[in-house]
Amino acid sequence: MKWAELAKKAAERAIAIDPNLPEAQVTLGQLLTATGEPGKAAEVIRRALEKRPDDPEAVFALAFALESSGNTSEAEKTYIRGTQIRPTSWASFNKLGGFYFAARSDYAKAADAYRKAIALNPDVARVHSNLGVVFMRLGQLDEALAELRRALEIQPNPAAHSNLGTTLYWLGRYTEAANAFGKAVAMAPKNFRWSIYLGDALALVPGRSADARRAYSAALALAEEELRVNPADADVRVLMASCLARLGQRERAWDEAQRAVRGAPEDPNVLLPAATAAVLLERRPEAVRWLETAVAKGLGTVELERNPDFSSLKSDPAFQALLNRPAPVAARRP
Repeated sequence: MKWAELAKKAAERAIAIDPNLPEAQVTLGQLLTATGEPGKAAEVIRRALEKRPDDPEAVFALAFALESSGNTSEAEKTYIRGTQIRPTSWASFNKLGGFYFAARSDYAKAADAYRKAIALNPDVARVHSNLGVVFMRLGQLDEALAELRRALEIQPNPAAHSNLGTTLYWLGRYTEAANAFGKAVAMAPKNFRWSIYLGDALALVPGRSADARRAYSAALALAEEELRVNPADADVRVLMASCLARLGQRERAWDEAQRAVRGAPEDPNVLLPAATAAVLLERRPEAVRWLETAVAKGLGTVELERNPDFSSLKSDPAFQALLNRPAPVAARRP
C-alpha cells in the first residue's frame, strides 16, 4: 500500500503544480483504480480527456476505471472508442477482448477482438495466449492447446504456461499441468494465482500433497500482500478463500468467500472460485446457488464439467440442470 500512496501523492503534487497536466491526471486516475477507487478515477481521467479527447492512454484508462466500477455499458463504448482512435494497434483490440472476456463473459466477441489483434500483429505471444483462454472457456480444448503452444513458441511467458496448465488440468493430465504451472511460478514467483493453480495440480498427483501445501502457503502470503494494496479486490479475496479452504482454515475461508461475493455478487469470475471454496467447505447449496448466478451471467459450463472439485455435485439435480443449459455461442473460426 505504501508504494501506491506515494505514487498517488506524487501525481497529486504534479497536478497541484500544473492543473492542466493531463499526464499527471491520467496517472492519478490509474492509481485510484488500482487502489479501489474507480469512481474517483473516472472523474480525474475525464478532466484529462477534456484537454486531450483523443489521447488513447487516457481513453483506455477511463474504460478500465468504468469497468472496475461496474459501469460496463459505458466501459464498452469507451473501449470501442479506443479501437477507433487506434484502429491499427493490436494492443487496442487486445484490451477490448479482455473487456469482453472478463466483464461480459462474451467469449465470441472476445475471440473476434483477439483475432483482429493477431491479424494486426501475429507475433505477439500475449494475444495468442488470450485467444487460447477464450477457447478454453468455450470447451475447444484442442484449439486452446494450439494457441497456447504458439504463444510459448513466440515468447515463453508465465501467463501462457499457466493457461496451458489449466487446459491440461481440465483434460485430467495433472502431472503435465503441474509442470506447466511450475514454469509459470518459476518465471513470476510473486503471482499468487499461479501458486494456487500449482497447488491444485500437485494435490492430484500421487505423492505430491506436501508440495501442494507449500504452494498454497506461498500463495496465501502473496494474496494477503495484494489485499493490503486494494482491500476491495474481490478477485484476490475469493481466490484466497479457496486457498484457505485447502489449507484447512475453514472459518476464515468461508468468511473471505462471502465477503468476496458481497463485493461482486454477479461477477462469474468471482462466483466460480467462491463456489469451489464452498464445495471444499461442504457447503454445496451455496456452491450451486453461486454457480447458477454465474451461468446466468454468462459463464460457460465447461469449467463446471471439467473442474474435479465439482465432482461431488454431479448427483445434485440443480447442478445437472446447469450442465444441460445451452453452451455459449461458439467462437467463429477464422
